[in-house]
Amino acid sequence: MTADRKDVDAMVAEFLARGRRINKIPAAQPTTATDVLHYLKEQGVNVEAAPVKLGYGHAKYMLDGEIVDLKKLLRLANSRRRRARLPPFELKRS
Repeated sequence: MTADRKDVDAMVAEFLARGRRINKIPAAQPTTATDVLHYLKEQGVNVEAAPVKLGYGHAKYMLDGEIVDLKKLLRLANSRRRRARLPPFELKRS
């Protein structure tokens, strides 16, 4: 994962503004697929469960017209949560 120059400059400026202190991001937050979907929808992301009747199977989702799996949604949600300094999502093991 690479950050563009503006992101790096912003992070350095924030670091200096905090008095050169590093604030740790809290530990991962156990969650479900439904929680990830709700979070992304709150963020304005166009995501929904893919229709099983069209042959996509379970655990597939439509993200802006593209068929994706839950892992991709989790990566998207966690990248947004990192920018907001929120704890990342971690799927609950069943």
